[in-house]
Amino acid sequence: MTSDLAIGKLKIILIIDLIVVGFVASGFLYLQSTGQIDLAPKEAKFELTNLDIFPSQVIVGEPVTISVNVTNIGDLDGNHSLSLIVNGTLAPSKINPRR
Repeated sequence: MTSDLAIGKLKIILIIDLIVVGFVASGFLYLQSTGQIDLAPKEAKFELTNLDIFPSQVIVGEPVTISVNVTNIGDLDGNHSLSLIVNGTLAPSKINPRR
């Protein structure tokens, strides 16, 4: 008699577990389909910060240093190219990677 009671309780627990898993799984699938949960890594995305122009006032013929920090805020590796155009002309550049 005791084992029948224990088996009955286990069946009830199993049914409750299946119901809970069903609700959680359907909720997860819904959130994933609406884009609220994304399991894929985010593609490379770049953020530009700390634009610096030195000197701030330029004299014709004097050198100017322009720098900017480029940070990949995505999950995947990637490349980002920047171009400096002065008066419609592509300016020469110097790459100084910082990691």
